[in-house]
Amino acid sequence: SDTVPAAPVVVGITNLENEVEITAMACHPQGEIVACGKDNGAVALYSTHDGTEIRVLYSHAQGIAVNFLIFSPSADLIISADASSRCLVSRLVKSGSDWSTEGPVLDVRVQDYSISQILLDKANKRLLLSTIGSDTIYNIESGHRESSTIQERNSWKWIVHPRDLEKLIHLTSSTAHVHTWNDVSETYFCAEMKMAMDTSEDMYLKDVVACSDGRKLSIEFAKSTSQQSTSKVLIIPCSSFDEPFANTIKPLAIFNKVSAEIEHVVGSIGRTLLFLDHRLWVCSLDLEKFKGEYFRHFFIPE
Repeated sequence: SDTVPAAPVVVGITNLENEVEITAMACHPQGEIVACGKDNGAVALYSTHDGTEIRVLYSHAQGIAVNFLIFSPSADLIISADASSRCLVSRLVKSGSDWSTEGPVLDVRVQDYSISQILLDKANKRLLLSTIGSDTIYNIESGHRESSTIQERNSWKWIVHPRDLEKLIHLTSSTAHVHTWNDVSETYFCAEMKMAMDTSEDMYLKDVVACSDGRKLSIEFAKSTSQQSTSKVLIIPCSSFDEPFANTIKPLAIFNKVSAEIEHVVGSIGRTLLFLDHRLWVCSLDLEKFKGEYFRHFFIPE
């Protein structure tokens, strides 16, 4: 857009030499706070208004970094996982302007490998913990392990099915599997994804984002030697994961050219996809009316 952004405002200056590093972040669904996990094991809240720390909510073991952090969509749960594969689920409580937690309501540790992904169902009842060698679903209320499966893979992501909340989609660089929350060990459907690219062994599935109000998936790939930079983005219609299932899942070809310009997908708001291009411009495009054009908004200096 041609809008000139307002000048940046300095809200504080601090000496970072002895500061504890932030290792994970999650934005509250209502936007007023940000939760930060730190390398000393603490989980703290910060104000999005001025960036100040509100309080430390709780801590994992001293010196064990928090690697993953999410809020539930309903904003009443906060979930964190650390470098020792311990996962804590706590209830988030707001009283006036004060924030606190109750619990943990679930405290589990995965025994095989470090946790690579955490995923919560939309009802806030079940939690998926995924490692390179296993996937396990826990019932948050009872603390019981409901189902688990053992599998070896190098590159994968789970996502809640955007059009059927009782199902999950398991994606690798070449396949898509649909499972139910009741049992991740059973495959409801498997499709060989048709990729508009070379998905050789050195390709890494970087991230998956549900976009356009659940109508599309954005799937980022990177080379295993450079996992921070996106090599290709595929836009998949979510109808591909509905019954009757097709034998192949094809990306939408209209996005092939612009995907080559994407350095990193930031996220989506409604039907708008936000991304950083290779020239470090924050850009956007309309997923539903796209005809080859996208908009540059502002530049991020290196």
